[in-house]
Amino acid sequence: MVTLIKRTGEMRTYHMDFSLQPELVGGETLAALTSVVATPTGLTITPSGVAAGKAAFVVSGGPIDGQTFLLTVTVTTSGGSILVGLGKIKIRDS
Repeated sequence: MVTLIKRTGEMRTYHMDFSLQPELVGGETLAALTSVVATPTGLTITPSGVAAGKAAFVVSGGPIDGQTFLLTVTVTTSGGSILVGLGKIKIRDS
């Protein structure tokens, strides 16, 4: 799992790629970005939507230099499947 780096003051758009999941390879599309949850809390996350097999969301905040957050991104497909992707964001100001 790749760990992305974010500065405390940044507000950035990130993407979770689901395009290689069997449902999408088989012809389904992403229908909706259901949720994006950061653990622990402390990030502000605004879902943006889905396109071309990717879910987009804007992340801001991150109060502690060196802290790592686990992101859980949940989407639904045109066929009704629910897919969950995991990623990490680390706050790095030094």
